[in-house]
Amino acid sequence: MQKLMRKAFLMLTIFFGSTAFYGQTTPTADLNDLINDAVYFTDRYITPMTDAAVYQASSNWMVSTKLRKLGQVTGGVYFNTFFVPNRDRTFNLSNTEMRNLQIKDAGLTPMVMQSALGSDQQTTLEGRIDLGIDFGGVQAFTLDTPQGVGQETITYPYAMASVGLWKGFEVSGKFSAHVQLVHGDYQVWGAGLKHNLGQYFKTTNPKNRLDSAVMFSYCNEVVSFDLFKSTNSLAQSLLSGIERLQGVVSTYQLQWNFSKNWNKFEFMGGIIGNYSDFEYKVMGSDNSMITTTDGETLNTKLNNRFKTIAKSKYNLIGEVSCRYHIYKYLYAQSAFAFGKFTNLTAAVQVEF
Repeated sequence: MQKLMRKAFLMLTIFFGSTAFYGQTTPTADLNDLINDAVYFTDRYITPMTDAAVYQASSNWMVSTKLRKLGQVTGGVYFNTFFVPNRDRTFNLSNTEMRNLQIKDAGLTPMVMQSALGSDQQTTLEGRIDLGIDFGGVQAFTLDTPQGVGQETITYPYAMASVGLWKGFEVSGKFSAHVQLVHGDYQVWGAGLKHNLGQYFKTTNPKNRLDSAVMFSYCNEVVSFDLFKSTNSLAQSLLSGIERLQGVVSTYQLQWNFSKNWNKFEFMGGIIGNYSDFEYKVMGSDNSMITTTDGETLNTKLNNRFKTIAKSKYNLIGEVSCRYHIYKYLYAQSAFAFGKFTNLTAAVQVEF
């Protein structure tokens, strides 16, 4: 009952005191500084993970360079393993880089923060907001930084299938359900179109033939993590509606692969070039009790500000692969992608 009365009092205070809260310069400045700090921290926290998501989704799109017959189907279950590099697990942050939020007991000394690829270690941040003289003046609050995946490798399964079309074309699609990470989740889906180039280069000795193909694909990767946490009642009211952070990556990819057959093996190498758009947003119950003078919730304000850190990136990735014909319709394949990150894919496939 006491807890309910405190919550009701806080809601009434913020609702009836909205003119005093946001009608003054100082509270609005506090809130804007808080939003700027949150966006700045979040950008540095989530970017290594969204960069990694591009590599996870880029590998093993091309099952084989071979010319497919019309209606020929290949389907498989894939296991993708991303090796988390040490350099992207943490980042340095100093209190001089933020205007409202401050690292507790850090002074001017830069501190090591965990990125989304880092450990579950948390750091306490301190902030303030001016509620006006009638409502207690400047109030302090604390936040705990979000946690990383806390894993040396990130593995997720997905399904992929392709169908042979006319004139050396082949269409493919991949999909994974939401894969639960230690402190977040991941999902990917996409489609691609391959065209065999080997059909245009005839050879008198098929055994010495070096086959090749090109492929264009689109992939959508979504990563989500729990955001700031706090046991402080004021901080909880600020965080209402922004409990979770989501990064959405749209990747457009062009690749060229070549292959050589040897007995039951097909060895393949390739070059991948892709372009990715990165967008971020916060999610939650969207019932924040904190609103601005224009009636927007903190959730809406943050998402509008996140548009300013949306970015685009290019990647050049190398890939080597080996496919083995086990028996009749059954195949096994592994692919290794390398560049800024390294990524390994293993698959069991059927082909008919």
